[in-house]
Amino acid sequence: MAIDGAYRLILNYPSGRQKITLNLATDGAKVTGTIGGGGLEPAELENGKVEGGCVTFDVTRTIFPFSCTLTVDGDAIGGDADFGKIFDRAWMRGSRVDPATGKSSIDDEPAIAWKDLGLERHELGSPEWVRLLGEWFHSKFDGHDLDFEFRCSTEYSDPPRHLLRDDGRSTIGWHFIVKDGKFEFGDGGLDGEVDFGGTPVPWAVSAVRMRLNTDQLVEANLRERAARAGPATAPPPVHKSEEWQFKFRRLQDFTAGPDNIIREEFLSQRTR
Repeated sequence: MAIDGAYRLILNYPSGRQKITLNLATDGAKVTGTIGGGGLEPAELENGKVEGGCVTFDVTRTIFPFSCTLTVDGDAIGGDADFGKIFDRAWMRGSRVDPATGKSSIDDEPAIAWKDLGLERHELGSPEWVRLLGEWFHSKFDGHDLDFEFRCSTEYSDPPRHLLRDDGRSTIGWHFIVKDGKFEFGDGGLDGEVDFGGTPVPWAVSAVRMRLNTDQLVEANLRERAARAGPATAPPPVHKSEEWQFKFRRLQDFTAGPDNIIREEFLSQRTR
C-alpha cells in the first residue's frame, strides 16, 4: 500500500480542533516526515514506523507532546494522538492531498462549524465587552468544583484613547483568578506572577483576531507563518511541569476544549 504523500487531517486538539498537514515518507519499515499547520508549529516526526497500513510516530517538539497511531486505507487516513495521562487521546481523520490539485477531500469541511448567534457586539476591551466576558466566564465556572488554582491576566497596549480607564494605566484588559474553590473576574490586568498572560499585546492586532472564528484564526495563522522571512524551523522542545499541564487541562475543560467554546461562543460573537 502506498503510504508516502501529504495528508490533510482534522485533529481534535485539546485546546481547539484544527486542521493539520502530515507529510509521510517511507524507507522500508521506517517513516519520516513532518506535521504542522493550525496551531501546531512545523515539527519532524520521530520514531516513525509502518507495518501494513498502520503508521506510528512521536511528536515531541511541541508544548503538548504526543504519539500517533494512524491507519492509511487508500486515500483515507485516521486514528488518534495520545497526549498522555493528563490530556488523554484525541481523534484524527483526513485524506490524502492530490498532488495535481494540492487539495484534499476535507479541505472544505470546517474543523468547527460556526454559527452566528446574532449577539450585540462591542469594541475589544471596552467596559461593556469586559462585563459581558465576565458574565460568560461566571456561567462556566460558577457552581462547579474548582480543584485547581490559576491566575490569568490579559492586557492590550495602545488601545483607542476613549477605551482607557481612569486608573492611570496606558493599557486595558481583564483578568481572572481561580483560588480556594472560587472564581473571581475583574477589569484590567493583574500585578504579580500569573499562569497565563502578563505581557501586553497590541490592541489593533488583537481586535482583528478576536473577531475570527476558530477556522478563520487557523487560516490567519497559516498566512502569517508563510509570510515570515527565512525558512521555517521547528521550535525548541517545550517542557511544562505536570502541575502546569493539569491546571491548563482543567482550565480548558471549562473555557475551551476541542470545541474552543470561548472563541465560538463569545470572542467571535461579541467583538466588533
